[in-house]
Amino acid sequence: MVVHDMTVPWTSVDPALHMTVERWPFFGVETVVGRLRNDGGTTRAAEFVPSVPLDLTEFNELRLWVQADRTAVGSDRLPYYVALAYQDAADGPADRHRWYLPVNAPGGWEQRRIGIEGDRRSAVRRFALEPLGPAPFTIRLTPLLAVREEMLVDVEHALRESLAGLKPPGLTNVPVASAVSAGATEVPVRALGFAAGNRIRLDEGTAGSEVHDVLRAVADRTAGRTTLTLARPLAGSFAQDDGTVTVLVPVTDEPVTPRIVLTPLDVREDPTRSWQVDQRDSFRPRGAITVCSVRPAARAYQADYQVEVVATRDRAALVGTVVRRLSADRALWIDGTPAPVWIVQAPPLLERNSGGPAPVYVRVGARTEVAARRETSCVARVESRAGQPGSSTADDGGTVDRP
Repeated sequence: MVVHDMTVPWTSVDPALHMTVERWPFFGVETVVGRLRNDGGTTRAAEFVPSVPLDLTEFNELRLWVQADRTAVGSDRLPYYVALAYQDAADGPADRHRWYLPVNAPGGWEQRRIGIEGDRRSAVRRFALEPLGPAPFTIRLTPLLAVREEMLVDVEHALRESLAGLKPPGLTNVPVASAVSAGATEVPVRALGFAAGNRIRLDEGTAGSEVHDVLRAVADRTAGRTTLTLARPLAGSFAQDDGTVTVLVPVTDEPVTPRIVLTPLDVREDPTRSWQVDQRDSFRPRGAITVCSVRPAARAYQADYQVEVVATRDRAALVGTVVRRLSADRALWIDGTPAPVWIVQAPPLLERNSGGPAPVYVRVGARTEVAARRETSCVARVESRAGQPGSSTADDGGTVDRP
């Protein structure tokens, strides 16, 4: 769930704390982010109030990426300076849902994952970004997501999202050739190339955009137009030349053309990408101490899929678009996290159907959590001392601030 897409600034009553919306480079893509600036001296929060309370009980984690101008690791020298908090409608006076946002590498993007599985979250009515001290800071934030991981479901959803919106050449935003009334089942369009089995979207109608399946397409090559017969009547009317028709390329098993058929082939563990170090997140105050959540690192897997383009025309162009979108140079975003994706060699002919154009075979590097979070006190400072053997006094030492 997208909790907040950052296209609208969070509000603050203190002019020293204000958020603006920017388009900012994020993993090579210009993305809408919120820029929160604290000029210093305020403890008032910037907040977002949903139009209706949000039920987040099906989700166990909040995720977002941050880019800030100062380090914050929770030590005396580098304290946390901003927190993310929310309020639930059923909270009592002592209830607090509040987490610090660490910053380990100023100027770089860092993902923050916050475990909410142990918090009340059935009617969240307010989110807040709270300054924690008088020092000024600037922090950018990507959209705030609520997540419940289901690895293979999430991978397939990400592939479908990545492949959505493919456009056959010459069949996008084609003008309606003459006015069409609501309830009609025939639509004349100013182009050739349409065919029975197309799924189309009609835009700029009195009832908004509509999606229809085409039962029959009769081409008039002399006039350069096609009359489309639809499977059901139009909900609204469409004016001549103002209304437009676009052929869609859905990712589906339904008998429409063109379409993309996505078939899972294999999944296996990938030990070379699995870490052996515990991960920490969800830094929050508990009384006088700071606690965090600890769990083993997520396990890495490889998931293979067959991507088949079914089309009667322009198949090469559509396959070319599929190849570009699933290039290794473009990460596949899964639940707000980039995952590697690359095209692999086709299986041997004895193991696949050779009666038609070959599909595209892709591999996705995915991860899944294997253990629940456990809360523990968070060590923010480690001190080491050295001395002569048997001596009770150290003559040298040092400290290290830890995130």
